[in-house]
Amino acid sequence: MEHLTRIQKIERKRGAGQWYVGLPAALVQSLELEKGEQVFWTIIDKKHLVLKRISVPPDPVTLVEVELTAQEKISELAKEAREKGMFRQLGREMKHSKKWLEKLEKEWEK
Repeated sequence: MEHLTRIQKIERKRGAGQWYVGLPAALVQSLELEKGEQVFWTIIDKKHLVLKRISVPPDPVTLVEVELTAQEKISELAKEAREKGMFRQLGREMKHSKKWLEKLEKEWEK
């Protein structure tokens, strides 16, 4: 779920003012946020800011992790490599597929 919002600044006579990020009502309702709830802001980089809740109500459904097959893992890596411009390097590694798959299995076990 994504929502576009604007950052607002309230000018004060004394000081630099305060900055606000409004949360749309649909987002607040779907996350079951409550007035006065404390959260942490984490800066990932200049494009990504993560809002982390301290206490979270239980999910209404249980999410199950699905184990990817080796072919799905390779497809994900290929997509990632294309995005990073590393497809040639990936192709060279795939020539040694048995060793490469064993290496992948070890990485995913970590």
